[in-house]
Amino acid sequence: AARAPAAEPATGDKAVRALVQTALDNNPTLKAQRAKIRAAGQVPTQARALPDPTVDVEFLNLSVTRPMVPEAFYAGVSVGVEQMLPWPGKRDAMEVEARRKIDVEQAKLLSSESMIRGQVAAAAYKIAMLRSLIDLNEQRRQALETAATTAATVYSSGKGTQADVLLAQTAATRLI
Repeated sequence: AARAPAAEPATGDKAVRALVQTALDNNPTLKAQRAKIRAAGQVPTQARALPDPTVDVEFLNLSVTRPMVPEAFYAGVSVGVEQMLPWPGKRDAMEVEARRKIDVEQAKLLSSESMIRGQVAAAAYKIAMLRSLIDLNEQRRQALETAATTAATVYSSGKGTQADVLLAQTAATRLI
């Protein structure tokens, strides 16, 4: 089954897409999430590594009392190397867990990006709607002023009534 493409703005407005992209590129939360994903990408290879070996060095200089030798000394050096070996399958499990954490962080990033896309697009469309309403309001104002002027002209010619002039002026005033 083919997936439907992501919903684009209904008007295909390039400005909205540019605003959304700017918000996605400059959002500090998204930048932090992307950095977290990059850092988490290094963990699976580290999870397969063996723990660091340890080395112990001891210097001994002990006085040992022996029945035959009254003041014998025992001196020596002891060196030890230790390597922890994890239980079979533990490194594989740690790698799988690290990869799942990456998947979780990527899902969080996609969710945040989607939310920001929606917020920016909604705000842009709300601004566009308000601008359209302002334009319509201006057109109504001009029409009502024209109607008031026309009513005053008709009244001054003697063919109109004063009530028509007052109604047109009242409508224009209410709009303002």
